[in-house]
Amino acid sequence: MVTVGTPSNPGGYHTIFEKYDRSHSRALNVDDVRRLLDDFGFLKGKSDTDSAELVLSHFTSADQDRDSKLSFDEFSGLYSKLTAPSLRKVLATKLPDLMAQVQDIFDTCATGSTKKSMTNTQFVKLVRTCPGLSHLQVTDLDIIFAKIKSKGERTISFDQFVEALELVGNKHGQPVQEVMQLLANARLGPDADTNPGTPLANTSSHPEAGCDSARSERSPLSPQDHELLTRVRQVFARFAAFGAPRPSLTPPRPGSVAGEAKPGMDCTRLVKLCRDAGIVRGPKSVTTVELAFAKAKPKTGRRIGFRDFLRALSLIAESKGVPEEDVLASVAACPEPTLTQTTITQSFKHHVDRSTESQQIRVNLTATPGT
Repeated sequence: MVTVGTPSNPGGYHTIFEKYDRSHSRALNVDDVRRLLDDFGFLKGKSDTDSAELVLSHFTSADQDRDSKLSFDEFSGLYSKLTAPSLRKVLATKLPDLMAQVQDIFDTCATGSTKKSMTNTQFVKLVRTCPGLSHLQVTDLDIIFAKIKSKGERTISFDQFVEALELVGNKHGQPVQEVMQLLANARLGPDADTNPGTPLANTSSHPEAGCDSARSERSPLSPQDHELLTRVRQVFARFAAFGAPRPSLTPPRPGSVAGEAKPGMDCTRLVKLCRDAGIVRGPKSVTTVELAFAKAKPKTGRRIGFRDFLRALSLIAESKGVPEEDVLASVAACPEPTLTQTTITQSFKHHVDRSTESQQIRVNLTATPGT
């Protein structure tokens, strides 16, 4: 009887390897790996494009020597990964109560009505508002999230969330169960039995403390966050007022609104800001900004205030699949708004007949900006 390979007995993988090695070359190609994943059910319900990306992702990660084929040892590593029980199942068996608490925290902070999933912003906020983990840098957590999430996806499942906590523990120098206990302690409050000396002054005992929702605004901002938002607000004010008419020295007529600068930012200025900040490039990206503006603005208004501006940036970040903090940082570093069109004077210099002095004077008067 043939022994089926297990993670503790990889020698039994030979029969499985030979099954998928249709060319008998003692190496598997991409099509062979596709058959393997299809038999495991990983490709069920996926489009051809998504299936191809998933197959290529598994094949590339297993191909350690980069020779575009999988040897038996490389196949053994891939097969062990596919058949090994998930970290969540292992922890659920050993620590069922703790896993239930973490599952509850995830369901509370994640989005979705039936199938819960967590965004990068929600993951970073949840970890950084947890005592004992708040010192972790946003960039490190962004990298962890990018490693865990599936290619082409913008959210992570609960299984991936647990794997992300394991990477957080590696970064923090703690096993994953201790990281999970820190989250559970923050949820339960200062009366939790583990790490009683951990300060909880910055964490609310509300069930949704640390979640990416309107209620999460109760959590105090760090000095770095205050500084970033201050700079973002300044950029917002500069671009919102860009191109507005200068105030007249003469008082306006009663009831007149001509020449008055309207509060808030319109869609055109938001597009210009995103272009100048390097957030978007090309017409398709401009459409993304316009859709975000339409969703963020009031139903009856044509301009957005600063709060709606932040919501529009969040929608743009979500649409582009980048961290919201990166978009805010790009806005904060955006230079002063400037005109990008070539002045009329330069376009006239080499095309106007200058046979007479009167023509020269007339052209200069016409082409001088501000006259």
